[in-house]
Amino acid sequence: MKNVCFINGSPKGKGSNSLLFLNRLDEDMNENNYNRFYIHVTSSIHSGKIEEDFKTMSHADVIVFAFPLYVFSLPGVLMRFLEDYYMYFKNNNKSPKNVRVYAIVNCGFP
Repeated sequence: MKNVCFINGSPKGKGSNSLLFLNRLDEDMNENNYNRFYIHVTSSIHSGKIEEDFKTMSHADVIVFAFPLYVFSLPGVLMRFLEDYYMYFKNNNKSPKNVRVYAIVNCGFP
């Protein structure tokens, strides 16, 4: 079984379109072939379970990011999360894994 990690990079959380897109993608996947994990970036940072989420990401075969685009830029909370993940990866001497990474980008301003 493959591990798929869905990462919601929207600051809105449960009411976000980013989560809606991830849920729709999840619904179309065969549940017998994939272990699915959800990470909400804002909750991960504020709850103190960021290292646990980084471990989940490091075991993933596929990572899917979904986030709004604000004036040609990622949300700040997602940038911080990615920078922290880079430092986690670098400081723990993790060897690179062949991971497929996908991004679902939606408009941040209706």
